[in-house]
Amino acid sequence: MNQKGMSLFEVLLAVVILSAGLAFVHRSLLASVEGLKYAETRWEAQGVLAERMWEMQDYLDRMKKMPTLLEAEAISLGNRKARYKVIQKTLSPANDFFEIKHRLAWKSQGKNKSIEKTAYFFVPKMLTTP
Repeated sequence: MNQKGMSLFEVLLAVVILSAGLAFVHRSLLASVEGLKYAETRWEAQGVLAERMWEMQDYLDRMKKMPTLLEAEAISLGNRKARYKVIQKTLSPANDFFEIKHRLAWKSQGKNKSIEKTAYFFVPKMLTTP
């Protein structure tokens, strides 16, 4: 028998194969977009932490004492809300060497994400406030 054209079954099979391929490509693109969103948020978070660390160093240089630290602060990272927290820990009995942790936490895709930077400050005894 000499056939001209395609049967309905062949057309349906081609559509199913094409749909599966498009679904795979779509899923890969969505994963890439989510990865880019996370990278953008993390990049912005690193910038915020670097700026806050610089502000603390500048305060220490100008005022010659450790700044009063806030408990926690809500800030925005693009369209996301984040929580900024500073943790100060004294590392020496003379109360002149400090560890300062800057932490920024946010939610991404329903998961908790965070970034943390640590700085160490030496404040000579004559510069510390009682």
